[in-house]
Order: sequence, then structure tokens, then C-alpha cells
Amino acid sequence: RFFILHWLSLGLSVSGMVMLLLGRGHYSIDVVLAYYVTTRLWWVYHSLANSSSLRAMGRHNFLGQLWWWRIFAFWERKVPGPVPEKYSLPLPRAWRERVCRRRSCCTRSEGILENI
Repeated sequence: RFFILHWLSLGLSVSGMVMLLLGRGHYSIDVVLAYYVTTRLWWVYHSLANSSSLRAMGRHNFLGQLWWWRIFAFWERKVPGPVPEKYSLPLPRAWRERVCRRRSCCTRSEGILENI
């Protein structure tokens, strides 16, 4: 799923790092460390968010000893479980309804979209 999106985002991030290095705006160690820290924080956060046992304080949860774990628990306290993989456009409801109405007015005829 989303195979093209994954490869496109990887390509863009690698090209961004290369452009930073070629522009001599950063040293290579800065770019490598920023990539490492960012990806590890992303994975730790999403591991915590998707596992109900890691969101509970206890002897089993070694991540509960991190300084920011209480902040994480505060912000995620009302989330009942993993967020479902359901995607939609982040638009106001009136805009979404208008777009849906326009789509229902279109029909497919001989491979070409035509308005009725």
C-alpha cells in the first residue's frame, strides 16, 4: 500500500540531505544525526501510541522512565487505542460536501468525464 508514496518520500528526504550537504549549509554529521534522532523519535512515539500496554505505567514499561513520557501520557490519555487507517481530506465539512456533490454530477462516458 502507498508504495509510490513511500519511495517518493524516501527520495525527497535523501535529495534534501544531499542538497544541504552540497550547499555547505551544514556539516555531514549534523545531517546524519538529525536524520537518526528524528527517525528514532518517530518510531518510539508511534510504538507508544499503538501499544496500550506501553501507555500504562508499570514495571513492564521501561519507556515510562523517559522524561517526556508523562507529557505523552497526558496528550494521549483520551485516545482509546490505535488510530484506524482511515484517511480523508482535512477540509471543512461544507467544502467536502461541495466536492462530493460535484463528483456525483459527473459520469464516465467512453473514458472521458463529462458533466451532465
